[in-house]
Amino acid sequence: MKFRFVIFITFLIYSGLFSQCRTGLKISVEDSVRVKRPVVSSSMVLAEDLMIWSIDRYIKKAEFSYISFNTIKRNLKTGFVYDNDCMQTNMFDHPFHGGMNYNIARSAGFNYWQSLPFNVGGSLVWELFLENEPPSLPDLISSSIGGLLMGEVTYRLSSGIYLNQSHLLKRTGVELGSFVLNPSRTLIRIILGNNISQKKIKFEEAIPLEVNAALGFSIFMENSNERISQLYPVFYTNIKYNQPFNHAKYKPFDFFNVNVAINLSNRQPLLKKLIIEGVVWGKNKYYGDKISLMYGVFQQYDYYDSNFTNVNENIIPYKFAFPASFGAGTILHFNNKKSSTKLSTELYMNFIMIGSSFTPNYLEKYRNYNFGYGYSQKFYLRIINEKIGSFNLGLKYFNLITEDKDSNQNEDLDDFEIEGDDGDIDNIVFNTEIELYLTRKTSLSFCFDYFYRNIDSIYKQDSKSSMMELNVGGIFYF
Repeated sequence: MKFRFVIFITFLIYSGLFSQCRTGLKISVEDSVRVKRPVVSSSMVLAEDLMIWSIDRYIKKAEFSYISFNTIKRNLKTGFVYDNDCMQTNMFDHPFHGGMNYNIARSAGFNYWQSLPFNVGGSLVWELFLENEPPSLPDLISSSIGGLLMGEVTYRLSSGIYLNQSHLLKRTGVELGSFVLNPSRTLIRIILGNNISQKKIKFEEAIPLEVNAALGFSIFMENSNERISQLYPVFYTNIKYNQPFNHAKYKPFDFFNVNVAINLSNRQPLLKKLIIEGVVWGKNKYYGDKISLMYGVFQQYDYYDSNFTNVNENIIPYKFAFPASFGAGTILHFNNKKSSTKLSTELYMNFIMIGSSFTPNYLEKYRNYNFGYGYSQKFYLRIINEKIGSFNLGLKYFNLITEDKDSNQNEDLDDFEIEGDDGDIDNIVFNTEIELYLTRKTSLSFCFDYFYRNIDSIYKQDSKSSMMELNVGGIFYF
């Protein structure tokens, strides 16, 4: 069931993106100069929140959706806490919800920064009025800031789909794909009178778009254990929107990368990995015709999730997410036109506004992780030979700090919702990948990942764990 669902959703989205890969995503001149519609945007954000609440209340009959004047009064009096929902809900679902609110404002004429208040407002309405649980501070931050990132990424990808000039019949799958990718924009288009009919559009530029998809498997291994896990089928996809060094200056998300891994096995979480890295502000510098440097401010989203394996039933290989982080970054390219080999490096240093990481010291029905703030560092090295393939190396370090004076006094985690186990958690990810080109459109990938986790608890037990993962897959470039 999971496999068929993933394939169906992927087909719908890619039906819109595939047609753009050869010519690039076309961006309309009118896209950034339309009249702003604050009343429509505010009304639609409220309506969207109410629609989602109605589904939870009357179809899903979710416990948290049974609200009253008493629950609203209590929420306003209680203030913000740290909830005990599962990591996917807090670190993915809420940013996605925030992205939907963002796209309402973005599609109604507002830019990246101007759309942020609609994210915050929509999240406040949800947390204070549409749940019977105390409002959650992590949800507010992840919806607002993580939604800013997810919203802009889906907005830009859907722009090329919506502006596709194909005839009506051919656009049916395209429109369905764009709805899955960006449902809010579809609704706002209907309200503002835009439909799937053809019309003449003046284009500003064509943005280079690289899309690839891979099907493979992963296995887990432990340093102190000779056993290996069973095979887990995985679907991978990478999207690169635009290229560095195509412009002198960059506006928010003029350039970004999306890396997704989806488990096709019911033994592991559906969303295995989601990494989004996009420029917020950037400039280029050139040193001769061989060295190019891009520097600027980047917004990033990192999500890694796994479950227990048969290698060690006491260790979760990795489980952490950082939906709201900003920082400085540089991209350096070495390009000799006479050589078929190219080299590039990337370096990022980020502040994490909110994040989560697995800990055995905080175990509740749905939650087994700490909340906190922190910082991260990333380094990438990529060597490409146009005839043979590529070698990729990555090193990531995430530090999560949890400061909660009540963590040592808490007895009932379900009733007394706290930030987590007081202390800090380090997550290190080291990965190497070798990609061998088979044809112009296909390649074979071998990727080795090493995950290390160090938990330094003030009141409870410290712990360390490490796990290795091997990923093998066939890649197709569109």
